[in-house]
Amino acid sequence: MLLNNKEKRDFPRIKLQCDVTYRQAGAGNIARGVCEDLSGSGILFIAQDPLSVGDSIEISIMPQNAITPPLDAVIEVVRTEPTQQAGRYRIAGAIQRILACPAGLLHTARRLLTALRWPAPGAWPAS
Repeated sequence: MLLNNKEKRDFPRIKLQCDVTYRQAGAGNIARGVCEDLSGSGILFIAQDPLSVGDSIEISIMPQNAITPPLDAVIEVVRTEPTQQAGRYRIAGAIQRILACPAGLLHTARRLLTALRWPAPGAWPAS
């Protein structure tokens, strides 16, 4: 049975509702947000700060269950737009590289993102 998928993107999005923490790459101040969706090449999350396009951000995606560890990555902000809620911004980021990922999750993440055709050689940390 074929699915009628109107999504024309290279990488399908996975809808998520989980916490994220983020900060300017190398900075100390950590802010909190909520992930809306994740794909093999990017993330969309709600933030309290209007980040600038081109900013390099370290982000940690924290799944809602304790079995799955967080996924840490560096993203480049590609879009920032205000939401209808005052003081909240929708941030779209392109994943540049994965920072930390436990070995078991790293293997699973590699398989998942490879299946999603994420073409980012060298983005993964050494196993």
